[in-house]
Amino acid sequence: MLARLGWSEIIKGATAIGKIASTDRQKETILNYFHRIWQKNEKILMLGTYGSGKSQFIQSLLGELSTVPKTHEIEKFYLSLRSKPLLFVDTPGDPQYIGERLAEVRNIITGEYKYGGIINVVSNGYDQRGDYKKFTTTDELDSYITDVRKAEIDSLSHWAPLIREGDIRWVVNLVNKADLWWDDVDDVEPYYRNGEFSSNLISLKSRGIKVSTIPYCALTKPFYNNIVHSKFGEEQRMLLTHSFINDFYKFIK
Repeated sequence: MLARLGWSEIIKGATAIGKIASTDRQKETILNYFHRIWQKNEKILMLGTYGSGKSQFIQSLLGELSTVPKTHEIEKFYLSLRSKPLLFVDTPGDPQYIGERLAEVRNIITGEYKYGGIINVVSNGYDQRGDYKKFTTTDELDSYITDVRKAEIDSLSHWAPLIREGDIRWVVNLVNKADLWWDDVDDVEPYYRNGEFSSNLISLKSRGIKVSTIPYCALTKPFYNNIVHSKFGEEQRMLLTHSFINDFYKFIK
């Protein structure tokens, strides 16, 4: 089970204990102890295209899906997975923020921040980018999905070649919005696991980095003007969430 870790509350608690301590040396020892605990977080960089559902994914783990605003800057979220502390660093997917995303990748490469791994979020082309779109024909929808899948490959090709052996331990390719594409799962799975999309992921494997592809459904929601309806109910979404947690926990251990 995932639970939110109250970073601010822990800092407040550590500070309160520090005030109780009778000497400056005791205060320093206690505050350093809490700092070391949080240094042990498994740091996870979130990457992916605009509208693929990176923020939705994190908010679904937090159980806070009532409103999911678009990410316009680097945001950090502290969670625990079966008592394992995790720090998710969410990056904006909008092309205008590519500099921010690549800056975090450079932090990995230079070793300034030690990340455990990367979750790269894709959606099989079902990126919902905020502006209302009206698809009047299936051909228009297919063209949009094809363009977004190309953007997913472009996004991956920007950062994957930069990652070297030893920079991170693992990469998870999270195929979100399964409720929209699940009828085509027999085509979607091989496309992301060993098809056109996966060539850059295979190159990561050659550098000793573990790679996994996991389906996910952050929330059940029709695509734009209901041209594609959600195929899942809440029960199916939760089953996929529990499956992700099990697979992810085993993968990053």
